[in-house]
Amino acid sequence: MKKIHVLLVSSDPGYFADLSQGLAEYEQIQVVSIDSSEQAMLSVKDKMVEVIVAAEEIKEGSGLTFIRELVKKNPFINCALVSSLYPHEFHESTEGLGVFMQLPPHPGAAQAQKLVEHLARIC
Repeated sequence: MKKIHVLLVSSDPGYFADLSQGLAEYEQIQVVSIDSSEQAMLSVKDKMVEVIVAAEEIKEGSGLTFIRELVKKNPFINCALVSSLYPHEFHESTEGLGVFMQLPPHPGAAQAQKLVEHLARIC
């Protein structure tokens, strides 16, 4: 698998610590953390980013709202979203947005492994 650049978006610097640590175990994954949707939009525009992982809530509002705005500007970006919604509700709210994975609140190493497995199939 080629090198995959993953951008973690959360206003809490420690929110994705366990997920980030889990992803660090995979040499093909490069992780960058950003604390606002504005910074994330600039990073997607300026850099090669294949994957965005957004927290349920970020500085400017919800992660879902951020992803809605992001895919308007970059419809081919792969997105994963932290969400406490039931799976069917999650599917309904993200349909058509290119969200390939729902993550539970405070994802950790187990979710990092699942994320990498998904990415191996789509990237």
